[in-house]
Amino acid sequence: MKKLKTRKDFGERTLSIFNTLTQNMTTPHHEEARRFFLQSATTRATCFYIMSHFFNKKHFTASDVYTDLSPKFGSKSSIVNFISLGFKKGYFLYESCGIDKRKKYLFPDDEFVKIWCGFIASLDGSSIDDSIDWDKVCEKH
Repeated sequence: MKKLKTRKDFGERTLSIFNTLTQNMTTPHHEEARRFFLQSATTRATCFYIMSHFFNKKHFTASDVYTDLSPKFGSKSSIVNFISLGFKKGYFLYESCGIDKRKKYLFPDDEFVKIWCGFIASLDGSSIDDSIDWDKVCEKH
C-alpha cells in the first residue's frame, strides 16, 4: 500500500474517495445498491462490518452485528431495519447453521459482493483484474 506523505498524496486519496462516492454506477441496480449502503453513518458502518467479516470468513448473525455496533454506530433498531431491508432487497441472505438450525448466519448476496468489490477497488484507485474468480471471492464458507 502506498504511504501518504505529501499534501498532494492526501489530496489524491480524498479525490479518489469523493469520486467513488459520487460516481454514476454502470447499472441502475449498482446505483441502488451503492445508495443503499451509503445512506448514513450507521449503514456504512454496518456494511463495512458485514463485508469485513464476510471476507475474513467469520460467521456472524444479525444479532452479532447490532450487538457489536449498537449504540456507538447507531441504534439497535436502525441496524435491524437496515439488515431487514437488505434482506428484502436481496443484498443479504441467511443460511442456517449446520449444528444449530435456529442460528442463522448473515451473508451478502453474490451480486452485492461484486458491487462492493467494485466500490472498494475504486476507493483505492484500483481496478478489478479480468481473471478474477468470482466463485472463490463470493463463496460463503
